[in-house]
Amino acid sequence: MTKKTIIIDSGLGNINSLTNCIDSLEFKYEIVQSPNENIIFDKIIFPGVGSYSHAMESIISKKWDNFIKKNVIEKKKYYLGICIGMQILSNYGYENTKTKGLGIIDGEVENIQLNEAKLKIPHIGWNDVEFKNKNELYDGIKNFSDFYFDHSFVFKTNDELDISTLTEYEKKFVSSVKKGNIFGTQFHPEKSADNGKKLLN
Repeated sequence: MTKKTIIIDSGLGNINSLTNCIDSLEFKYEIVQSPNENIIFDKIIFPGVGSYSHAMESIISKKWDNFIKKNVIEKKKYYLGICIGMQILSNYGYENTKTKGLGIIDGEVENIQLNEAKLKIPHIGWNDVEFKNKNELYDGIKNFSDFYFDHSFVFKTNDELDISTLTEYEKKFVSSVKKGNIFGTQFHPEKSADNGKKLLN
């Protein structure tokens, strides 16, 4: 049976840039806008932009939280969270107000809190990633390769083994994570040219 990826469209951002990118990669995917137990799939991609509190409100109201936990934790299906899709894996986020996350990867999402006025928030543009615990997403990708970022908050993990890469913006922050079958990137691979395509592939 052909393996299929579902892309969760939770209303948290335009997914066209993601689908435009992966259309050239020749793997089968389906966009889903509501949880459906009858969907047959092997992998989940959860993209999104916006605030943590709004994201969790949308996820819970549409019952994506139960769907993700059942398939990712119980059934061990692969998950890739992009930007807010990575951040909501944490225990709590502090954007707007303290908000409970999915609690899948131990940690919290906090403001970057830069000191130097020469660096702007949000962190927007190209920056490199340094391997901390390299995983299979980075096969064929060199250490310190560039990816595209657009964010003001960062994932502070409590277990260093969950950190895949670090990126420096005045100080180092976690730019991607992995725990078993669960992956997350703070950067946007769909906007990261060839390196992003390699990662999504």
